[in-house]
Amino acid sequence: MTRYIIANRRAGRTSGPDIAASRHAVTVAMSSITAPIIAQQLPEDPSGRHIVIVDAENTAEIEQRIREAPPNLIIEPEILHYPLSPPPRDLRRAKVAGPSLMAAGASITLNVTGGGAPLGDATVYFYTRSVGGSTNFSEGKTNKNGAVRFTVPAGASPAAAIVAPRATYWPMIARGAAALSAPIECPPLPDSVEKGWSLLRLSAAAAVFQRVLIEPAGHRP
Repeated sequence: MTRYIIANRRAGRTSGPDIAASRHAVTVAMSSITAPIIAQQLPEDPSGRHIVIVDAENTAEIEQRIREAPPNLIIEPEILHYPLSPPPRDLRRAKVAGPSLMAAGASITLNVTGGGAPLGDATVYFYTRSVGGSTNFSEGKTNKNGAVRFTVPAGASPAAAIVAPRATYWPMIARGAAALSAPIECPPLPDSVEKGWSLLRLSAAAAVFQRVLIEPAGHRP
């Protein structure tokens, strides 16, 4: 099952009739889409964006709708990603790992990919947690092969890593030994800045989703 986000386009729609026609495009689209709706946002404010999230088993149907979408309609795959600032709540009190902590530690190599290929020059924040519960972090950059090496302080274990690519890819987080031993994949940003947008998951603890628009200054898709 693949999730898609369906919404009306707002850029360039300033008059009441234009905005109403834009919102109506979502209603028309949903009348012919068979994928079940798992979430919907329809603000009472007539200028608000109508957003629908569907969980599609038949992705071919949605991909066909994307190709046929009228100018008033946005249909995009859902991308879940994590913010850099602030970091997830449980990592906000982390302290920079000093030389004394790093002196007697073991090394760990993290691998980062973007679109399935090694992702170089990405900033990585690596978090460790001690038996007593204190959290420390250190910062590094991936090489051309998408790899970066860190030291795990003695008595601590790897907790998480936040990856901040330079451009064209979403930042991502990996948690736990299993996730950190596998390549951390950063999904590519949408090709079109005008219509690119996604969902941002703030943290598992917060259990909150925030919609984020990727748009040039002064414009909204």
